[in-house]
Parts: sequence; C-alpha cells; structure tokens
Amino acid sequence: MVTLEGRFTEPVNATSGDKLCCLTIPKDTVGLDKDLKPLAKINIVPMATPPGPPADTKVIGLTYDFGPEAATFDPPVTITLSYDSTKIPAGMMKRASSLPSMTRQPDSG
Repeated sequence: MVTLEGRFTEPVNATSGDKLCCLTIPKDTVGLDKDLKPLAKINIVPMATPPGPPADTKVIGLTYDFGPEAATFDPPVTITLSYDSTKIPAGMMKRASSLPSMTRQPDSG
C-alpha cells in the first residue's frame, strides 16, 4: 500500500476510533514521518486536554491529535470532522463551508 519512498499506491481513509474524524489520503500521495521515512501507521485520537480556542470562537466538537507528529503529505490530505449541529451558536450559518476552522502546528525549534 506504501512504497519504500512513502507513496500510497491506493487511496486510504484513516478513521478515528469514534468514527467522527477521517483522514483521506489520495492515491500517489507521499506520506513521510519526521525522519523522512515512509509512514508505518497513522493515529487519530481525541485529545485528552485540547488547547483553548481563539477568542470569539466556540468548540462544537472534539479536537483530535494526529500522529505521527511532524508527518508530511504531498499533496495535502483532507480531514473530515463530524459535529453536532445543535451546538452551533445561534446566528451562525449551519453550512459546514461557513464554519471557521483552526489548525495547530507543532512548536518548532
């Protein structure tokens, strides 16, 4: 499924244990770990203690930790998150395309 160079030979959908988060990796994507070696596994788990959200925002679902840390994908992959629409604050449009999102990069240095 993954070549020695880290190229996925077929599409992959990695799903969290709770089935609420999915990482979609297209065929021919190169996935490497922090040591530039092919990915041996992918982890998606809810964060026990997530960072607080930015000001004027609200968390409407779980936050997830993806591993291995510092993994890279070329081209980028797609992450799909499910959420409870009843937790969307009044007045905010309920279309997923209008919901703000936040990404967090590992600290560098």
